[in-house]
Amino acid sequence: MKSEELLELTASEPLTLEEEYEMQESWHLDEKKCTFILAVQVDTHKDSKPDSSNENTETSGKSTVCKFDSKSVKLIGDVNIYLNDEEDKNRGEIEIMIAEKGFQGRGIAKEALKIMMYYAIKDIGLTSVYCRILEKNVASIKLFELLGFRFVERSEYFNEVTYEQQFDEEQVKKLTLECKHVVRAEYEGKK
Repeated sequence: MKSEELLELTASEPLTLEEEYEMQESWHLDEKKCTFILAVQVDTHKDSKPDSSNENTETSGKSTVCKFDSKSVKLIGDVNIYLNDEEDKNRGEIEIMIAEKGFQGRGIAKEALKIMMYYAIKDIGLTSVYCRILEKNVASIKLFELLGFRFVERSEYFNEVTYEQQFDEEQVKKLTLECKHVVRAEYEGKK
């Protein structure tokens, strides 16, 4: 990721491609981290502009699996859950990043968050998730509010806000219905 703005908004450090691969492999092995890589299918014969009809979201274990030729897939971001709340093992921190500007504001983050929350409920057994967002990241705040997250607190020191989503029975039913299109596949690992 080279965008200074995106690095700042996601509180990320710049990594080389090799460091990105190493991080993804270590996260795959880490029981407290869950990552779905977000990818879209692109037409390799045309200009690869965003086309929502080409979106592919297949979830598997701890990773998203794309069943396309690697030349026809563009990685555009990721959605993560961290299981780092020692006091409440049924609570996780969730985050989303759409790194490619041309794919921002198209509903992909909303869809990915729903799928990750569904996975968190059904496969991990979480009863709530929370997110920390820089106050100036208004688009992200609006996204999480749209998904029903409630404001919890503000950290003046970090200039960030925390939002939380409790998974009550109605929320579980809603996510189950909204994620019925999700196709699961086994992660085949590094080849």
